[in-house]
Amino acid sequence: MACGLAAIIATVSPALASGSPASAAAGAFPRHAPRAAETRDIRHERHIQGVRETRGAGRARKARGAARPWTITVPSIGVAANLVPLGAPDGSAGPDALSLPVPPLAKAATETGWYRFTAVPGAAGNAVIVGHVDTYIGPAVFYNLYRLRPGAPVYVVADGTRQRFDVTSVRELPKPSFPVSEVFGSTKRHMLWLITCGGAFDYETRHYLDNIVVSASWVPGHGKVPRHT
Repeated sequence: MACGLAAIIATVSPALASGSPASAAAGAFPRHAPRAAETRDIRHERHIQGVRETRGAGRARKARGAARPWTITVPSIGVAANLVPLGAPDGSAGPDALSLPVPPLAKAATETGWYRFTAVPGAAGNAVIVGHVDTYIGPAVFYNLYRLRPGAPVYVVADGTRQRFDVTSVRELPKPSFPVSEVFGSTKRHMLWLITCGGAFDYETRHYLDNIVVSASWVPGHGKVPRHT
């Protein structure tokens, strides 16, 4: 049974707020002028090659840093999952839509999604992460989200930095009562929201009737670059 996250706000139509010449010195060899010129050329070429290799390595490191996977870890409920961006960059599936994209069911047990029109986790604003509760073959990544309790830590690695959030509330709400303004609205706080489905399952619509909505507050001073092997 698939979690109908795409229908989280299907019954509401809110207006949501969203919320950087090196030169090589060569010695002179007057007794062998032609060879001196050749030596200077070789040294110059070696120097230029070294500069190119250094710059290339720098670009490669930056590329690797940019390509580092985003992850979310919630130790108290055994969640350790990849975090992928959701929503089109041009906003075609953005906050004014009646439904929101969700991670693919094929990766429901290992993948969560971050809505890219919300804040980057750790930045000021509301950062929203969603995950499926289950599929027809069994539990998915946020199956035990309802078991979270206030104070439980949540770790998100984004842009190469790990941020810590502590859970502040866990609620099960009917989908028509989803707190759209609170979750997707503008705020100066550094908030994280974890969302999945819950409650009874409607076999006619193939959707759960409720949402599990977890809020978590950023803990300053816990950000660090994780180790990579």
